[in-house]
Amino acid sequence: MPLKRDDTSAAGRRALQTELLVLLQDFEPDPPVLRLILRAQQQGGTNRQAIAAREFTFVEPMRERTPYAGVVAADQATARALRDVTAFVREHAR
Repeated sequence: MPLKRDDTSAAGRRALQTELLVLLQDFEPDPPVLRLILRAQQQGGTNRQAIAAREFTFVEPMRERTPYAGVVAADQATARALRDVTAFVREHAR
């Protein structure tokens, strides 16, 4: 049996839209760095109107000039990003 969509149930709900803008292992500076930039936008109501938007930038130093060190730095930058985006959502959830 197909599911029936109830548009009225979306009233008051919120959504978080994220977009990865940059994920780059940059070996030019000394020490090399991982660059992570993402945009987050909170949307609410039945028409998904923008409530708040923010761009997050993280630069994580790499311990070595290797792709694997970039992966480790990406993990660290992602953990920071998750904490910061969580705080952003909580700040505007009122």
